[in-house]
Amino acid sequence: MAGFFRKYAEANLLHKKMLRTATRVEAMPVRKIASRQTEELAEARDLLLRGQCNDAFWHGVFGGLYAPHLRTAIWKNLIRAEFLADRQVPGGLLSRVEMLDYDADGANELLFTSPDCQALLKPSDGGTLAAADFRPASATLINSMQRRQEAYHALLADASQAAGGAVTSIHEQTRVKEQGLERYLRYDRWARNAFRVLIFSTKRTHEDYELLQLQEDDGFAAEEYAVKSSGPQEVEIVREAVLLTRTAACRFR
Repeated sequence: MAGFFRKYAEANLLHKKMLRTATRVEAMPVRKIASRQTEELAEARDLLLRGQCNDAFWHGVFGGLYAPHLRTAIWKNLIRAEFLADRQVPGGLLSRVEMLDYDADGANELLFTSPDCQALLKPSDGGTLAAADFRPASATLINSMQRRQEAYHALLADASQAAGGAVTSIHEQTRVKEQGLERYLRYDRWARNAFRVLIFSTKRTHEDYELLQLQEDDGFAAEEYAVKSSGPQEVEIVREAVLLTRTAACRFR
């Protein structure tokens, strides 16, 4: 599983969301007398278990990381479970900003939490948002996979030329619904986080955009932003260059 977390940041983030949620649920006070709080504790534990279903954490013939409905279901369960936990933990619903290595990548992130939303900002990756949750609806607002080159993509071109009569396992079979699908393969340069700044020449065309050939400036797209100031409820990050100075100030109330 660790190999999938290294290759797929989306799986790693989902896993770390699960671990954080488990910690929050474990911190929920246990009450011996039946009440709304005991019902919410039971619900949170049930949602956490649902959020640990393995199918959306990996990618394979029977896996589901690329299946948006499976990822969405895991996020929904974990968001709801963490919200229920925060509602019972003292100070859990207070608006706050935390600096921590949320996704265990060796760089600190900024986690914004309020009663209505939670967002994970990555200064180390272009000052982008890797996660944004709308808590009342248990909905994640950032849930797109970075398009990566996979080994089986090379098989698309000659899938129809496979030798007949040979017995193959399901792991060796490549099926396509139509010929020429390899022409539509695109590979993203960056993780599909929100608010990534792309600076490129005005000569670039819409076709360049479709083909992912904008030749954007690497520095602003993905390099690290400095945390200029931070507090319990606000933070300011800065990235400076010759072409542009970008300042992002975030406040939670």
